[in-house]
Amino acid sequence: MISTNYYAVTCKCGHTGKPRSYTPITFAVKADNTFQAETIARMIPRVKHDSPTAILSLRPVLREAFLGIIEKNSQNPFLHCRSDEERETLGVKVRAIREPEALPARGNGNKKHCRSSAHCRGKEIIRNFRTYIRMHPIDNEEEWYE
Repeated sequence: MISTNYYAVTCKCGHTGKPRSYTPITFAVKADNTFQAETIARMIPRVKHDSPTAILSLRPVLREAFLGIIEKNSQNPFLHCRSDEERETLGVKVRAIREPEALPARGNGNKKHCRSSAHCRGKEIIRNFRTYIRMHPIDNEEEWYE
């Protein structure tokens, strides 16, 4: 028989109105083990799903504490707002904590940086090198790998 445990999982939640910031919120999760509790917590709306450090803490709790966390979250207006505009009109105050600068930004999909193994023209990666060479003949091959 599999026993279900109760966990208090503190996660980084987004949509705070400030870039690269989060709000720590503790959620009540019912799971069989800690790995499953972490997986369930990552799928909760507002949690930063893609962040490798989305789970701040995870600890087992008793059923009374589990129900207390659920009651506390049901009274939290931040979790009931559907948009940033609704949060601002209701005047919900959010305790936003800035992410450490060491973490990189999520990335700009438009910028492609040249790797040493790719064919490059400056910092731009050439996708189809043979076609590009036919269309843009060059005199000096060394200018391609600057």
